[in-house]
Amino acid sequence: QPQPAQIVDRDVRNLRNRTIPVVKVLWEGSPDGEATWELESEMLTQYPHLF
Repeated sequence: QPQPAQIVDRDVRNLRNRTIPVVKVLWEGSPDGEATWELESEMLTQYPHLF
């Protein structure tokens, strides 16, 4: 399973009157530097060293 290398961006998404903080994560070993948007709360729980 790929591990996150670093957080490259932050954003807040609005969904049904809620604001949801998200982070853009660069993953180790991704061939083209692929980064994906993930929930900040989940990343903070699973990978606190990134923050």
